[in-house]
Amino acid sequence: MYAVRSATLEDLTIVVSWIRTADECELWAGTRVAFPIDLATLPDTIGFEEQNAYVMVLDGSVIAYGQVLHKPLSRQHLANFIVSPMHRAHGHGRTFLHELLQRATADRVSLNVNEDNSVAMALYVAVGFTPAQKSLDQRSSPRTHYMERKRS
Repeated sequence: MYAVRSATLEDLTIVVSWIRTADECELWAGTRVAFPIDLATLPDTIGFEEQNAYVMVLDGSVIAYGQVLHKPLSRQHLANFIVSPMHRAHGHGRTFLHELLQRATADRVSLNVNEDNSVAMALYVAVGFTPAQKSLDQRSSPRTHYMERKRS
């Protein structure tokens, strides 16, 4: 059985251990987080707060991480979504994504996904995200696609 709880700074250490290359880092956090990841500056870089960061725990181990950030114009942004490499392809990402979407209270939820991350893109489309025009507050790499999902 899994549980979803607020993330802690200690959880970030676990999440960072899943990211072994610069390409994996860019898939996870775009271009704003440099590789190798500096744990001292990471929380500020990604806007980490215990009120906006969540982990999925399975049998006592953190297996997924993501953030729900508040943005202007009745929007929240799903950021830094990742599932442990050992737990991918078992449906945990879909389950965790649904949990994060339940925590989002805004009319719209947005996200950026790297064009090379076809698995994530397929998941986001399957749960109702569609390509959208980027908001002015969105900074992302040219290799990312901006998507939104309206509250159902």
